[in-house]
This record gives sequence, structure tokens and C-alpha cells, in this order.
Amino acid sequence: MAAEPTYLELADGLAASLGNAGERVVSENELAERHGVSRPTARAALQELERRFLVRRIRGAGTFVSRRIDYVISHDTAPSASATLRLAGAEPDVELMSARTMGAAADVALHLDIERATPVVHLQRRIRIDGIVTSWTSAYLLACAVPGIASQMRCHTSLFQVLREQYGIESQRRWSRASLELPTDTVIQTLELEGRPPTWLVEGVNHDRADRRRAIEFTRSWMRADVVNVVFEMGHPPEVVR
Repeated sequence: MAAEPTYLELADGLAASLGNAGERVVSENELAERHGVSRPTARAALQELERRFLVRRIRGAGTFVSRRIDYVISHDTAPSASATLRLAGAEPDVELMSARTMGAAADVALHLDIERATPVVHLQRRIRIDGIVTSWTSAYLLACAVPGIASQMRCHTSLFQVLREQYGIESQRRWSRASLELPTDTVIQTLELEGRPPTWLVEGVNHDRADRRRAIEFTRSWMRADVVNVVFEMGHPPEVVR
């Protein structure tokens, strides 16, 4: 049986000794000197830890222990990004990038089951976790159902709460999908990515729990795969037998 490559052995040892999220990891030079290996081997070991989503390299700053959060999508959980992240133990910082009314494009009209060019409100938001841009979301809502929502969103961070408290709409998931995609140049710039790493594309349609016949919202979110692990849950897990 062939021996495991040196860089994998080194990566395994580093993985077992990583500290808390945000702590700095030794540099390539320090790693090479400490373990008596070449710089290319040390670099390959750190790159392997990046592939495992255990560390994150920040240009000009170094390599740091990363925290990856389970972003759970299920029929039983509210379609709220901030609430989902808080349940996972994170504290999201939500930024409203833009809010404007526009005519629905063909794909938006298809998902909302409306005529093309029907007025919709387009909200663009960005979420940071631990200072890192984590997701970028475009939400399209029926303008007739949410008059004045642009001004509401400038004062609140949670769209789910605004819909419930200001418009009496209890959003519920109708349809969701997630896939790993190569990001566009715009996504790379908005999420402040290094290179072009596979990135989660999460899309969904929500309706009002009180009126399931009418779709209220269509969302399209890009999420960093090194920060967020998208998890779909269906049904209920078995109870733990004690």
C-alpha cells in the first residue's frame, strides 16, 4: 500500500490541532521550518485544509481557523435568513443594498405566477458573519401586497418580520432548491471572494400561510460555501432512544 503523501499527513496533524474560529494559523514558512518540509509541501497542506473548509486565507493578513455554519432549510423552519443563522449560533449583520420597484422579468414572473412586467419590489441585501460577507440575496415581492416596504426595510433588518408585523403576511416555503455553482464576476465582487470557488446558489418561493394559492416572494441567494453549509431536512428525525 502506497504511503500517504507528506502534505496530507501534515494537513491531518494540523487539522487535529486547530484552535478556535478566527485564530491565526502558522504561515507556510513557519510550517515548513517547524516540520522540516519544503515550502511547496507546507503550501499544499494549507491548501488541503482550505478544501476541507477548516481554514480561510485572507490576502495580506494570513490564514485563520474558519467557522462553517449549517444553514438548515426545512418545511418546518421559517424562511428567514437571519433567524436561520441565529439558530445555528451566528450573529448576522444585514445590509440593505438597494430597494426599488420594477416590472417582473420573465424568470421572476414564472416563479411568482404573474404576468411579465407586473410591478414587483426588488430588495438586495448582504449578510456578514464575523465580519465576512456570507450571502447576497435578491428578493422579489408583489408590489401590490407590500406598499411602502422599501422604507420599512431601511429601518428593519428582517424581511420575514416586516412581512409579518407590518403586512400580516406569515411567509411559508412553497419551493426551494440549492446547488453549488461557479459564481459570476458580479457575485465574486459582491461576496468579496478570492478566485472563483464553487458557491451555493439557493432559490425559493414563499407564499402567505393564510393564502397558499398566491406566491408572495421569490428569492435568489448566493452563499459562500466556506462559511455556510446548506442542509436540506425533510420529515422528522427519529427520536433518540435512551
